[in-house]
Amino acid sequence: VEAYAGDATGRHFQWSVTFYDPVGDVPDLKVDARGLTAVGGASGAYVDVNEVTKGWSPLGGTFVLSFGADYTDDLDFDASNETVKAALEALPSIDQVNVRREDLGTGHRWEVSFTKAIGNLP
Repeated sequence: VEAYAGDATGRHFQWSVTFYDPVGDVPDLKVDARGLTAVGGASGAYVDVNEVTKGWSPLGGTFVLSFGADYTDDLDFDASNETVKAALEALPSIDQVNVRREDLGTGHRWEVSFTKAIGNLP
């Protein structure tokens, strides 16, 4: 994150915040303005948050998963846990799994748990 403040008019400060990591579209900043007062105690102090440039993710494309000699069809880079679960369970070498997807901000991580054929798996 890079942030700087500038005295735009002599009456207020303007902050500019740039996020470098995580990549992607980040939520709008939330401001706690309970202690905010205007210069000299005047009324009318406020905070305005504007998104100047929408975030984007450099990730894209597809991937495949394999188990033994079996491969899934192409999966989108941001496939849901339901999509990954269905693709894995469509393989003849897998019976039943649970899949949990975690959003890392810079991509995703899928955790696969085998719920049948439990034991030492290849």
